[in-house]
Amino acid sequence: MTTDSGHSESLYSSDPVVTSVVSGTTQQADDDNETVRHQNPETYSEDADDEELEEWLSGWLSEQLEESAAEISDGQYDAASEYLGDEFDERLEQYVSVSGETDDDEPSAYEQAQQDQQNLSATISEYNETQEEYQEARDDGDDDRARELARELESLAGDISDTSQTVRNHYDAIGEATDADVDSSTEAINSTNQSVQTDQDQIRDSEFEQTTIEITSTESETVSFTDPLVATGEVTTDDGTPVANETIQLNVGNQLLEVDTDQTGSFEFTYRPISIAAGTTDIDIQYIPDDESTHLDSETTITADVDQVEPTISITSVEPETVAYNEAVSLEVELQADGHEIDDVPLAVSIAETDLGTGSLESGSLYLDGEPTLPAGVSAGEQPLRVSLPFEDSALEPVTAETTVTVEETDPDLTIDVTDSDADENELTVNGSLTAVGDGLGGESVAFALDGTTLETVTTAEDGSFGSTLSIPADTPSDAELTATYTDADTNIGDASETTTLSLAGDSTGIPWLWIAVAMGVFAVVGAGGGLYWYRSRGSPGTSSDSSNDSIPPGNHATSETVAVSEPSAPSLTEVLFEEATGRLTNGEADAAVRTCYTAVRHTLEPQLRSANTASYTHWEFYRAFQQQTATTSMADSLRTITEGYEMATFDTAGISQTEAETILENAQQLCADDDTDSR
Repeated sequence: MTTDSGHSESLYSSDPVVTSVVSGTTQQADDDNETVRHQNPETYSEDADDEELEEWLSGWLSEQLEESAAEISDGQYDAASEYLGDEFDERLEQYVSVSGETDDDEPSAYEQAQQDQQNLSATISEYNETQEEYQEARDDGDDDRARELARELESLAGDISDTSQTVRNHYDAIGEATDADVDSSTEAINSTNQSVQTDQDQIRDSEFEQTTIEITSTESETVSFTDPLVATGEVTTDDGTPVANETIQLNVGNQLLEVDTDQTGSFEFTYRPISIAAGTTDIDIQYIPDDESTHLDSETTITADVDQVEPTISITSVEPETVAYNEAVSLEVELQADGHEIDDVPLAVSIAETDLGTGSLESGSLYLDGEPTLPAGVSAGEQPLRVSLPFEDSALEPVTAETTVTVEETDPDLTIDVTDSDADENELTVNGSLTAVGDGLGGESVAFALDGTTLETVTTAEDGSFGSTLSIPADTPSDAELTATYTDADTNIGDASETTTLSLAGDSTGIPWLWIAVAMGVFAVVGAGGGLYWYRSRGSPGTSSDSSNDSIPPGNHATSETVAVSEPSAPSLTEVLFEEATGRLTNGEADAAVRTCYTAVRHTLEPQLRSANTASYTHWEFYRAFQQQTATTSMADSLRTITEGYEMATFDTAGISQTEAETILENAQQLCADDDTDSR
């Protein structure tokens, strides 16, 4: 149903609280139920609309912020977070939808308040925990540790002060936009921040001396990287005592400089601007004491005209020059201006328009964050490699260097596993994976075709796995071929194809053709006149068929028909399946061996069950039916072991071990032999 304003009521129909506002109900179905908070039953009528819903949601969100702020004030930080959790997200989504605030680049004041208030809660919690550690260190007489923790507290207290102000700004914006009463929330945040700052004032007074940094002169008001700022200054404590004869650290325009002070606390430095804004710019200068110092940091600001300079950039080395999927590239880069090397700047790297990441240039070597490797999405062949200084309107102009690398194609591994569908005999359940050098290839397309006719295309998951149920025509030929194909010219991954021949002909027992398909091709290993027996590991193939005249009862004569029966006959499907399983196990294919011997077990045992639908049973449904109808305890235990092994071999990504597969094969052979004995 759609309202006159164009909004769908079904968006909120599953929510009893919001639905009550839309429909005008009071949510007071029983005498024991309370009217929903913020909802005045007299306010809403049958004419309730989006404006009223927006008002209700705004009130609910404001109250959650207020309750969270109160919990922060009480030191209940987990409870404070709960008020701003999943339900807040849901209501906020509804509020944005109803109010029409859909610009993702400008989140609502509620969303900003939620995020910053959660951060504030976490920071205050961390402050309190650190304060306890500080007090313990102070009580233990560990002055160095206490001062280190006091400096951490100083930083946290500054963050709390800044975030508290940000949250209050959000409250003001909410109040102006919605007429919500935010006074209680503001008061709670103010009170909490004031408490932290009072505690920190006491810690600061007991641990540190305040300092003052002053810039006393500069050689020029216009500066650039090639015409650096040369300045002198001094650092003193609050009582005028110089920070004398020390090597101190300054942060000047986001660059760390080490300078020496003289006996008066005076120093001189040279600063070449790199990342600060061009034009008339304030340059912040901060004194950063050592952690063990009793001094607090201090800062000052000077104003200068910053001219832009265009540096030169070149790629001096690429290793390796030929790169393949999932391989890393090492770069040597030279960035200069007026003969001066530029270090400690971020540089962006890309290959063929694909970003590899950003790294830091240190002494000519570029260290990419996270050590990224070549993704699959870069096409094979000669490709441009670019290194860029990604500045805009800064003291250094943006520049780019380019070279070429050869991207090699990597052969992928495509595997598929086909089983029957429990729901429909005309469906195939297909699972598989697409990998390269051991890594799953996510977001790639794998197409399935039956005898050349496309059935479906699936997309691989992040780990390269895929799965689907494919519908096949009822008149599919008995020897149809299912082919999975991967090809993508826009990657550096080669083409791959995997084909499985399906055997659609069942036998007299009604075994589904897909169980037989697991053993595709196994008849090829059987000789035309002899055959290999599945139980040969338990005795000589000839033992069971040996005969002599002594074995013929008196009065009987060995006829030509008798002799023909005693000769080796063509192997049964069960025998062939076990031979195939044994061969796969010998070749180290433990998973395939277990799946094949399970097929043999199903083929052998299904006729014993009193059901026409055994072919559609899952592995555990089959086990339970066998256990209930025909099995002895020992046979049921054997089938359970085999079933568990089949499940691991088919569905567990870790697969099954060689030793486990050998045990399962022995159990399967014995179970089928026991069933053969019982059936005679």
